[in-house]
Parts: sequence; structure tokens; C-alpha cells
Amino acid sequence: MKTHIVLFFLAISVGINAQTNLSEKEQKGLDELINSSITIDADAIKSQAISKILDAEFFEVATVYKHLDIELNSELMVVKHKGNFSKFYGVDELLPFVNSSYKMTSQEQATDFEKVLDKLFPVFYAANKEIYQKDGQWFFIRDESFGEKEGVVVSVDDKGKVIDIEFKGGIE
Repeated sequence: MKTHIVLFFLAISVGINAQTNLSEKEQKGLDELINSSITIDADAIKSQAISKILDAEFFEVATVYKHLDIELNSELMVVKHKGNFSKFYGVDELLPFVNSSYKMTSQEQATDFEKVLDKLFPVFYAANKEIYQKDGQWFFIRDESFGEKEGVVVSVDDKGKVIDIEFKGGIE
């Protein structure tokens, strides 16, 4: 009986898919119609620290979809790396964009990295910020929540090459 039910639902889904396939011309027409209702505004995020440390360009993108008297707004960050654009979701995705020549071995270099964080991920309350190094990791405290520090942890090898970047809570 289970086999018949599965086959029944499979037949229904195949029928639905067959009815919803669009020709290339129809798809292009729908794309043009929807795109005529969308506006996109992009602003480059630039700083000396980003240029020095990262091998990528970052953009804040605002998308507005208008339908009747309703506007739907969406904001996202986009990264351009090696000529390709992609959505950028957070600090955990930074590692591939760090220049291979960049080393973090001093407080000055860590301060430069913090400038990148400040530009890409501004903090709400700057009084909670701090930087320190411990056991091959640099800690960039960005905030405190319920008595626990949270921020970015950057792991480096013995030569200071960045090997991992992640956002963490519960930092001691």
C-alpha cells in the first residue's frame, strides 16, 4: 500500500511539473516584468585597512521591490573577489579574502584588522571592544551579552598567517 501512495504522489508531482514548465521566451518575459519592479542601490565599503588586509571589494546593496503601493526592502552585503560577485553573510566567511601576505604578529597589525571589522561589521556600543592575544589566537571582543563576551577569534600559525576566523560567544 505504501508503494502505491508513493507512486501516486510521484505521478502527481510529475504532472504538476509538466504543467509549470515555461518556454525560454515566457521565462524571459516574466524576468523582464519582475525586474522592472526592482531597484538596486549599491555602495562600496572602502577603507585603507580593507585594501591592505583583504583581497576583495565589499558593497552594501539595497534592493527594493515595488508592487502596487507596497515596497519590500532587502539589504545585504556583497563581495567581489577575482571578478566574481557573491553574497556575503558574515565574519565567518572572511578567511578566503585575507591577503596571503598579511601577517598578524603585533598589536598594530591586530588594530588594523579591527579596523576592517569596524568597517564591515560596526559595533553598537564601542565601550565593550577590546583586543588581546592568547595561545595563537587574537580575540576581538565586539560586545558583551548577559555577562559573556562575544566577538571574532582569529587563529594564526607560528608565523602570524591567518588560518581561521570565526565569530564566537562565551569568550573568556
